[in-house]
Amino acid sequence: MTDTNLVGYGRTSSDPGDHAILWGDAPESAIDLSPPGFLSTEALGVDGNSQVGTGESAPATFDHALLWHGSAASLIDLNPAGYSYSLANDVSVTNQVGYAANNVLFYVKGGAAVTDNRYEGVFLGTVVDRSEQTRWGGTVGAGVEYAFAPNWSFGVEYNHLFMGTNNYNFTGVGVFAGINTRNDDIKQDADLVTARVNYRFGGPVIAKY
Repeated sequence: MTDTNLVGYGRTSSDPGDHAILWGDAPESAIDLSPPGFLSTEALGVDGNSQVGTGESAPATFDHALLWHGSAASLIDLNPAGYSYSLANDVSVTNQVGYAANNVLFYVKGGAAVTDNRYEGVFLGTVVDRSEQTRWGGTVGAGVEYAFAPNWSFGVEYNHLFMGTNNYNFTGVGVFAGINTRNDDIKQDADLVTARVNYRFGGPVIAKY
């Protein structure tokens, strides 16, 4: 296994529940991480040969945080004693971070960010030059999610994007087409707030909360 592995989840035509999946760099490399007895599993984070996520096993009525090491047989249930719900969404070598607080979920996140930017210079209401660039940076964020009914939850998440300072080459448009009009250093940060309502498909209808 390498740090370039990908994780996620999918669904087969014969099973209505989600299956956690680990991939390399091709469709045929997919490894189904969902062991027998689980109604659904989702892989949400990967680092080297460790994968984390969440899953629901029968006859349990709540999701548990899960840890894998490359196969369904390696699964470890991380749900702490006394907690009715848990989820792990990031992993660093052998350390996992997640959250568990009954039906209220708190989490932090971090990783890479990409933005597609377009800047234009305007003179007397007319665009005179333009620059476009795809930028990579980092992001950190935090959120909370509340499960208010079986399979339903509401969440709010905040993310800050650190995109740094890049140099933009502006090219003229219209009568100035093809002319390099200027070069500007532009610093970019972004703050994003997301509110969402989620419905989870898969598995039989079970009262979770």
